[in-house]
Amino acid sequence: MSQSDYIQKLKITNSVLEEIGTDDPNNPWKNRSADSLMIEWWRSGRSGSGLRLTEVGEHAFEYAKIEKYDFIIERFSALNNTIIIFGTEWTIFLRKMNDKIKSPFYIGIIPSSIDNPKRTVYVRLYDNKLAVLVSLYGDIYSYLNREYLPD
Repeated sequence: MSQSDYIQKLKITNSVLEEIGTDDPNNPWKNRSADSLMIEWWRSGRSGSGLRLTEVGEHAFEYAKIEKYDFIIERFSALNNTIIIFGTEWTIFLRKMNDKIKSPFYIGIIPSSIDNPKRTVYVRLYDNKLAVLVSLYGDIYSYLNREYLPD
């Protein structure tokens, strides 16, 4: 991990805490420092790279009412305990997400139900510019495998 990864996560965590505010009596993170929350909110904690959120981190972003953009992953399957997304193994997909998505994101699963017998995997982005780019590419997979890397 570079110092800049830590600083970026710390800035984002502080910004979300500011958005939630200290006046909210129901704020579950009211008396916590951003540094202590990094382990709970980020999959890679303080020391890793990537901006993938944990369920607790995603809840904090929801609580702060941070604008979000969901993208359903259509080509998802699980065979022999191996998750395949767009024909790519889960670990490779996650590595690409961590390398190329430079804003907070969450990967979730909508459980199966009577109306929807298959589980649905989605990527939730918290960056409107990135969401527009992903939409223009058609899906998250096409965006991750693009040749041109806009800044």
